[in-house]
Amino acid sequence: MEQIKNVAVWILAALGSYFAPIQSIFLGVVWVFALNFLFGLLNGLIVKDEDFSLKKACICFLEATVLFVLMSSIFFVGEKIGNPSGAMQCITGIVYALIYFYSVNILRNIKGIFPNSRLIAFLYMVVSVEFVKKIPYLTMFTEKEAAQNGKG
Repeated sequence: MEQIKNVAVWILAALGSYFAPIQSIFLGVVWVFALNFLFGLLNGLIVKDEDFSLKKACICFLEATVLFVLMSSIFFVGEKIGNPSGAMQCITGIVYALIYFYSVNILRNIKGIFPNSRLIAFLYMVVSVEFVKKIPYLTMFTEKEAAQNGKG
């Protein structure tokens, strides 16, 4: 049992060392996922009067895992093909998209918790509507999504 523990610590240390260049990105993404989980949970408990849903929690952790594996894979492949700066640029693009979509969701949940807050309503409107205009392809994406979901 002690050997398994030692091997696990060694593997984690090696992975931590290898992914050190994107450690701060990972920490930022963990923070975004934690806020999303927290405010989604609070919105469900306070506003929607729901019980804790293990299924929703697992989906949240699964999404986080998929994105961490994706970013790690991009970093690994970029380094192996001799283009670490290209990999970092790709990872940065993913992180900015992640921050945008999860920020909209976080603000929507906060808006539900504090429905009378004009500041939160304003921030939600700016991020969900006005910010879209500044990002290439995002307007086209949101219009396409709305049309596919019958909201357009």
